[in-house]
Amino acid sequence: MTVMITLNIPLFPNQSDEMLALLKKALVDTRNYAGCQSIEVFLREDRASLLLIQLWDSKEHQEAYLKWRIDTGLAGLVEPFIPSPLVFKYYEIVPDC
Repeated sequence: MTVMITLNIPLFPNQSDEMLALLKKALVDTRNYAGCQSIEVFLREDRASLLLIQLWDSKEHQEAYLKWRIDTGLAGLVEPFIPSPLVFKYYEIVPDC
């Protein structure tokens, strides 16, 4: 079942350009990862955070992707840009509503 996942990424001041450059490269692989239907990035007006809205075939696909990202080191590259933990929220799509 398709799930929508939001990811809020808080940013240190003046770090948005560097983080966006990192994401621009990393999200090429994300969009090609098994189960990823789409991912969009939104920058808050004050540039203090990013919001990623993702559609995945299932929560399990996205969890496998996250494990792969941790195992391959992307999490370590992102850490210097974020002052507090990432916030993931999972939503089931209601098709007939």
